[in-house]
Amino acid sequence: MDKKPSQLNDYVFAYFLSGPASTLNIDGRFRRREEFVQMFEDVFFYSTQGFGPPVAGRHSSICTSLVSQLIEAGCLATSHDKWSGASHQFDARRYAEFLKRQIETNAICQRAIQAGPKFWDEAFASQGKDA
Repeated sequence: MDKKPSQLNDYVFAYFLSGPASTLNIDGRFRRREEFVQMFEDVFFYSTQGFGPPVAGRHSSICTSLVSQLIEAGCLATSHDKWSGASHQFDARRYAEFLKRQIETNAICQRAIQAGPKFWDEAFASQGKDA
């Protein structure tokens, strides 16, 4: 079953929440917003390689939105200074709480939990064949 781009994004985001997100470890130094977006793009890209294109991609719109959500939730604490502007620091505890809430409220994540490990292979099976 082919998914529309926005629906595919929902599935890719849920896949990230269901696995790769929990293994992400970012040190505590301050970074620019764009650096965090790039880090998440890397995780999305490498964790979805097995599903083929278009599932495996940089997914910058998802990552940009995710970083905004993390800033809003306080998972990326913001600091401002007159020389470098705004920078953010990763808070592992808040990030873990954020992930837990996201998984609990995401219908796709809940279906994946109930269906088991083959859920993602089946969900993405037709996506890589067209590219």
